[in-house]
Amino acid sequence: MKISLTLCLSLVVPAAIAQPALSWQSTFGGSADEEILAAEQTPDGGYVLVGYTNSDDGQVTGQQGNSDLWVVRTDAMGGLLWQRSLGASASERGHAVANTSDGGFIVAGTVEDKVEMSPRSSVMAISGW
Repeated sequence: MKISLTLCLSLVVPAAIAQPALSWQSTFGGSADEEILAAEQTPDGGYVLVGYTNSDDGQVTGQQGNSDLWVVRTDAMGGLLWQRSLGASASERGHAVANTSDGGFIVAGTVEDKVEMSPRSSVMAISGW
């Protein structure tokens, strides 16, 4: 039994360590902090990514202050199609995203008010981009 287990491990371990081939790699954002918290593949093979941004430069436009909910749309090879910063004076973050039947997206996130300092849940539908 010990020999079989050793042989089995010697065959399995190299396969488990092997690195998958990288299809593509892209970097998005500006000079401050960004974080992608969720991603969903779109019907055309691209991706919609949500999270937050603190930048208002580089590939980020429209940032309103503090951290804003950030939506990034890519093509199938990771090329930037569009991005949107959504927020106000509070801190907003996108935590989940899904495709909708009309070709848009639904995003769930949180809003933390500066006065209350307590996060509230928020859901928004995005279409027409």
